[in-house]
Amino acid sequence: MQPGADTPADWYLDHDAWGNPSVLGCPYLDARCDIDGTHLLVYGHRAAGAAASFEALSPAYDPDAFADIGRAVIELTDGTHMEFKPIGAMRVDQSYQAIQRLGFEDSGDVLSWLLAMRSDQSVTDSAWTDIPSDPTKILTLVTCSERQPGRRGRTIVLFAQT
Repeated sequence: MQPGADTPADWYLDHDAWGNPSVLGCPYLDARCDIDGTHLLVYGHRAAGAAASFEALSPAYDPDAFADIGRAVIELTDGTHMEFKPIGAMRVDQSYQAIQRLGFEDSGDVLSWLLAMRSDQSVTDSAWTDIPSDPTKILTLVTCSERQPGRRGRTIVLFAQT
């Protein structure tokens, strides 16, 4: 899902895909993103037992949990899909701004940004060495790191298109 121009940017944090109020919300693409853009920033709640939740991603900043992260797939309304492989994860404060970068000049600019992100990671993982030398599309999934609502910790998992 992605909020429209007439919808608040965080609408899907507490609404389902049909617009009904829901404490679980649903994963959604940042309203500032273009599906054809370089960086796709997707938010989702951590909710144990909820199928449309990012619960499995919340501990991904730990190397053991990261090893269990598989590929991510975005299915589009036209029936096509995009596949991404995980390249890194980190735990940050909700105020972390580096993840908000959505515009890039070229693939070299994307790579520079990814390498800067690497220096901010909370856990070193060998998967960062798998960053493509010519990244064209990056998917970032963001969720809460902690079980208690209202806490500031966020888990960020970065994927590169395959």
